[in-house]
Amino acid sequence: MRASEAIGLQAADVDAQAGEVAVCALKGGLTRRYALPRDLVPLVRRWMKERGPQAGAFFTGRQGDHLSRQRLWQVVKTTAADAGLPSWVRFHSLRHSVGVHMVDARMPLESVKDLLRHRSIRSTEVYAATSLERRDGYLREMERAPEIVKVR
Repeated sequence: MRASEAIGLQAADVDAQAGEVAVCALKGGLTRRYALPRDLVPLVRRWMKERGPQAGAFFTGRQGDHLSRQRLWQVVKTTAADAGLPSWVRFHSLRHSVGVHMVDARMPLESVKDLLRHRSIRSTEVYAATSLERRDGYLREMERAPEIVKVR
């Protein structure tokens, strides 16, 4: 998801029972459905039980309204710093990480392109150009780091 798509996400867009989320894409304007990662489904179900599908914004600020872009930036920056990630990490870095991990998992570039909703395969090919050895090194460091939260 892009940052604007995340802060615009409504609770009604999340189907915890089916384990899916409907995202209204800001680029291209189509609504697309994505499967939630299996380890997040129980957390989302608990959230939905507590707040309900009519809760309004899925990610909320202190007033219960949509999270602002500025607050999202602060949350990502603080979380990245707490995790020992570089200071240049931004919300969009998470999207790029997904692309890189899919390429590492040997998914066909066409599948990566489709999932990330790139218009051009050239946008997707950037992920294939990243060094596997360099990435493997910092991924091993992250897995060993006690500061990185492991979802169970």
